[in-house]
Amino acid sequence: PTSHFLSIPSGLNRTCEGKSERRYFEGLKRLLRNPGVLVELVDDAGSAPISVVDRGLEERHRARREREPYDSVWCVFDLDQHESFYRSVDKARANSLNLAISVICFEFWILLHYTNTSRPFPNCDNVLKELQARNNSYEKTSVSDELLALRRFAMERAERLARDNKKAKPSEPWPNPSTTVHELVRYLEELVPYELPA
Repeated sequence: PTSHFLSIPSGLNRTCEGKSERRYFEGLKRLLRNPGVLVELVDDAGSAPISVVDRGLEERHRARREREPYDSVWCVFDLDQHESFYRSVDKARANSLNLAISVICFEFWILLHYTNTSRPFPNCDNVLKELQARNNSYEKTSVSDELLALRRFAMERAERLARDNKKAKPSEPWPNPSTTVHELVRYLEELVPYELPA
């Protein structure tokens, strides 16, 4: 089987880190149901992006030492006031790790499941308010199949936003808002040899 590793933030240091990411990818993993694909989620990396990248590197090295290398290693984190954000991106790229990043926070990716927006958000709390206005039952601790069924809308919206940002803000590598989580979701979907439910 192919093997893929996702390094995501833990929820130990900040209440806004890691819970949404972990629940989302656990739900997606459950939905994919492909026994030929192993996706390992690790959430003990710490909340800072540099910790997430370091954990991804550690796991890749460990897997290689044990002669069971991963086919891909992805680091999932967000900008949300982290001072190590840009250093983390540089380190991940220098070490050929894949990135799924959201600005300002992962919940922006979730928001794209419900609406198309390019409005900047000053912080994660504002994204959460907008998200809960669209889905008042949304909680960071659970991801429903109904939410995952909307992922194609989120992917289209994220791709459109990336194109628009590139035109409107070419000098900003990570404009507010933006996300590359759709690249990871698409990658995981392409590993599945059968048609997924919408």
